Amino acid sequence: MNAMGQEIADYARELRAFIGQYDLPSNWFEVVDHVAFKYKDKAECEAAIKDFRKMSSQITAVHLNNRQLATAQLQLSLWIGDFGAAKWIEIMEPRPERVGQDIVGLEHLEFYYPNFGEITEALDSKGVLYEIQSNPGHNWVNIVINSTGQELKLNDRMLGDVVAHELVTGESHVI
Repeated sequence: MNAMGQEIADYARELRAFIGQYDLPSNWFEVVDHVAFKYKDKAECEAAIKDFRKMSSQITAVHLNNRQLATAQLQLSLWIGDFGAAKWIEIMEPRPERVGQDIVGLEHLEFYYPNFGEITEALDSKGVLYEIQSNPGHNWVNIVINSTGQELKLNDRMLGDVVAHELVTGESHVI
């Protein structure tokens, strides 16, 4: 197993343990949207984009919070343990002010589950800390699942739909 495969396997185990610890509903995790990797700096992010270009049918980029976020539509899916497979990957450059502070590697996994009322009610009842976050493309419930800062995100819009919209509006471009 390569390093990325090992990170994904480790994350899937951590997430499964977190779900079990709080007895979270399994239907929240039926639709894997994408996996996100954050790199230590701009140069590593650019190198990752170059590597993913070989495995992707398309890579787009958007500038947000003084950094580049790239999305790759993979030709082959990434298997995420017993959660299923992801066809999209987010390639994240850290915010300039956070270089050296943010997690490096697999930062989060996103699932499509847009019923935020149900999610927040359940999380509140179980004492799970979360934040509702957004950017111009979509909204999500953000939950830190372990001491290393890895996150689980439950979103209201699939990344492929966000990318398609951003391409039409000119917010992102193919790289």
